[in-house]
Amino acid sequence: MSSHVPSPAVLQGVAFRVTSPRYRDLRRTAEITRHPESHGRFNTAEFGAVYVSREPGTACQELRRRLARAGEDLERVHPRSIFVLDVHLHVVADIRTAKSLELWGLTADDVKGYEMERCQEMAAVATRLGYEAVRWNAATGAGESLALYIDQLIPDSQVRIAAEHPLTREMLSELQRGTEVTVRIPELLCYSLLP
Repeated sequence: MSSHVPSPAVLQGVAFRVTSPRYRDLRRTAEITRHPESHGRFNTAEFGAVYVSREPGTACQELRRRLARAGEDLERVHPRSIFVLDVHLHVVADIRTAKSLELWGLTADDVKGYEMERCQEMAAVATRLGYEAVRWNAATGAGESLALYIDQLIPDSQVRIAAEHPLTREMLSELQRGTEVTVRIPELLCYSLLP
């Protein structure tokens, strides 16, 4: 990792998360991800994260990708909801460019592959430096993802659930077959137009 990391970025707008309705409590969700079976690309036992996407379709694709790795599909994970989060962050590690990846000691393959150790090492440094989130180009190849460090939010920052849209079994089946979530829940497009 370079001795000089990029300056923190600001992020204000919306994000989306497809998950079980029982994970409405974001602080508790971040805590759960500290357990060994829940470690992700940008969290470990030392620090938990809530994973979200900037676009509703990306949130669905990311869930589909994780389930495929586990040999499951969307049709079998009912109940699920798509949550809309209002996000106002002031200390974000934005690693969407080749230069910022390099400064953090990462490559594009690190953030897309299934090996997570290098990303976890980067996130450990970022959380020690007080970063509230990591923002990267989604592993699915479209859209953006974020790991939100809920326990690290500074006083002027916030992450809150703005809306919840339940996904029926029929909707999940359609999403599994490739239907865009915004076709079934058009109001998500209104949120997507925000910065």
